[in-house]
Amino acid sequence: MKIWNFVMALTVPLFASASHAGESAPAIAGFLNPQTGAFTPRLALTPAAAPVAAAATLTVTFTVKINSSIPRAQPITCALNISSYDASFANYATADSYVVKSSASAGTCTVSIPYIWQIATTATTMNLHPGVSTTFAAGGLYRSSSASVAPFPVPTTGTKKIAVTLAL
Repeated sequence: MKIWNFVMALTVPLFASASHAGESAPAIAGFLNPQTGAFTPRLALTPAAAPVAAAATLTVTFTVKINSSIPRAQPITCALNISSYDASFANYATADSYVVKSSASAGTCTVSIPYIWQIATTATTMNLHPGVSTTFAAGGLYRSSSASVAPFPVPTTGTKKIAVTLAL
């Protein structure tokens, strides 16, 4: 009888743990600093109840006023950064750049950025940061100019066109 109790005392915990072998313990998402052993839980983002699909194109036409001290042969580029931040859903950012077609005192450039984002609501705003700069060239000057455009609701369809003027 004592041997039977001893065998049962050993086997019951084995069977009990085997029945939970495929289950994982609940986890807390976060970051563990291996140097300090400190664990920082990640904030849980709550997605919007019904996300809004935004599939559109933003087209910005740059007019660049070029200072006469910049050599005519020096390349000039225009760049566009767009972003949208929504604490309850997602953050997006993208950028593109092109070469400015210029004459002696002015130039133009058009940048089109297509995007497909899921945003929380149609009130979610887009940030637009256009800029132009010269590239480094032997004997040339380096100049840059940028601007911020007031945030506006993220276009959800079609093409939104914006014109900006910057000076170098």
